[in-house]
Amino acid sequence: MLFKLLGYALIGLGIALLSHILLVTLPNPPFLWQGLVADAAVLTLVLGAVMLVAVPFAGLRQIGSAFLVLGIATAVVSDAGILGPSILLRLLAVVLALVSGYLLVLKGSLEKS
Repeated sequence: MLFKLLGYALIGLGIALLSHILLVTLPNPPFLWQGLVADAAVLTLVLGAVMLVAVPFAGLRQIGSAFLVLGIATAVVSDAGILGPSILLRLLAVVLALVSGYLLVLKGSLEKS
C-alpha cells in the first residue's frame, strides 16, 4: 500500500512539474527547425531516461545512457535557445519521477496479489 501511495505521489508531482514546464518555462521557437531539434533532443532524453530506469538488462541500460548523452548533446550543440541546461534537467527529473512512480505503483500492485 505504501509503494502505491508513494508511486501515485511521484506521478502527480511529475505531471505538475511537466505542466509547469510546458505552460510557463518553454518559449515558442522563432524558426521551425529550432523546434524540431528541440523535440528530437527531448525525445532522446526521455528514451534514455526510461531505458535507464525501467529496463532490467545491463546492455540496454548502456544504450539508454548513450541516448541520454545524445539528447543533452543535441540540445547543447543546436544552440536553439529553447532548451537550456536547466530545462533539460527539469525534464529529466519529470521523466524520472513519472517512470519511478509507475514502477512503484506496479510493484505495489504485484505485492498484493
